[in-house]
Amino acid sequence: LRNHLNTATGLQLPTTLIFDHPNPTNLATHLGAQLVPDGAAAAGPVLAELTRLKAVIRDLADDTATRDRITAQLGELLELAGAVDERASHTAGTPKSSDDADQDLETASDEELFALFDDLE
Repeated sequence: LRNHLNTATGLQLPTTLIFDHPNPTNLATHLGAQLVPDGAAAAGPVLAELTRLKAVIRDLADDTATRDRITAQLGELLELAGAVDERASHTAGTPKSSDDADQDLETASDEELFALFDDLE
């Protein structure tokens, strides 16, 4: 397993890896920390850009066509962020609570529900 992880991640993992991190959640957390040492530092430029975009969007409040295009693209970004968040939760072995799942189903679009059913097959 360690050799496969070395190859897949490009990391040089210790021979005691499995003993040091005996369960999948612990191992995933360790690998995440090795692959992305400081997630907050990586998020800094993104957060700064989002703050800048808020100001620009406020200035476009009267232009309906542009606002609609921006809304569509923001929706795509939210879906991407949700996909990243779901992959991180799934990788870390953190199950969603039933309340979260209920809320997801209540707010899911038709496309998201169809995708969910497609994933079940």
